[in-house]
Amino acid sequence: MPVPDVSLARLRAFLAVVDHAGFTAAARQLHLSQQAVSAAVTRLEAELGVLLLQRSHRGPEPTPAGAAFAERARELVAHWEGTVAEAQRLDRARRQVLRVGAMAGAALELTEPILRAFAELEPEASVELEPHLYDDPSAGLASGSTDVAFLRPPLGAERLVLTELLVEPRVILVGAGHPLAGRGRIALDELRPFAAARPAGPDERWNGFWSAEADPAGALPVTTLEEAFELVAAGRAWAVAPIGWTRFHARPGLAVLTSDELPPSVLALGRRRGERNPLVHRFLAAATSIAARHLDLVPDATTPAAAPPDPAPAAG
Repeated sequence: MPVPDVSLARLRAFLAVVDHAGFTAAARQLHLSQQAVSAAVTRLEAELGVLLLQRSHRGPEPTPAGAAFAERARELVAHWEGTVAEAQRLDRARRQVLRVGAMAGAALELTEPILRAFAELEPEASVELEPHLYDDPSAGLASGSTDVAFLRPPLGAERLVLTELLVEPRVILVGAGHPLAGRGRIALDELRPFAAARPAGPDERWNGFWSAEADPAGALPVTTLEEAFELVAAGRAWAVAPIGWTRFHARPGLAVLTSDELPPSVLALGRRRGERNPLVHRFLAAATSIAARHLDLVPDATTPAAAPPDPAPAAG
């Protein structure tokens, strides 16, 4: 019997249902409708001639065949994505293109000075910015879609080298009509009776940090910054953000609170360990130089603590 051809999209839909134990959460993660995810899994089962999920009132559960298939399919998807990413990275290096991943706000007021400084160092190179947020806290580094990235640790991703650029306070955002609005400074325990907007991304360490370790069971999952701000403005949840995001993503209807119990946020530049692309190292040099000389451009920012020596090989 010939092996059927199946699409990666259907494999991803099936794996998302397994990982999130349901079609609704899988659809949210994939930014698809629930019907589209269900149809993709049904089509995959038909192509394979195998029942992968047992549907019941408790939700979808992998059959024995489905559990075994999920394990191997996960390896297959990861291998294929890595293969494609490596080819794309090599092609970008050949074309002198540097793809920079950026969390919300990128490097704040330092973004444009950093890009200008890099352009002066590498006039033949071009930069492509790739925005990310709750979908991938590594901003494309983990998947290989970016070469270097402005990040907001802590991250659970391995094989990344982070260079800290600055530190700034984290703040708590509540709706203007929230019972705590106008308090200014609060204790984190005062937030516990209210629902948190908790990132629903793939990095649980990051999700916890950006929800002040709120209990996931009582939190409202969000997949975008805009979704979080909408929940906050509607009075349905509170959220945690670096203070810089309140300047770059200002929105009416939000009140800003602080807490002495909330550790600050680090803005870092990340790359993969062992990276040999010289453009990555020169971008890092430009960014660290600008951050050291022009930190005064960023309100409330302070200098990060000295980082340990970087074990990665030198550029060249």
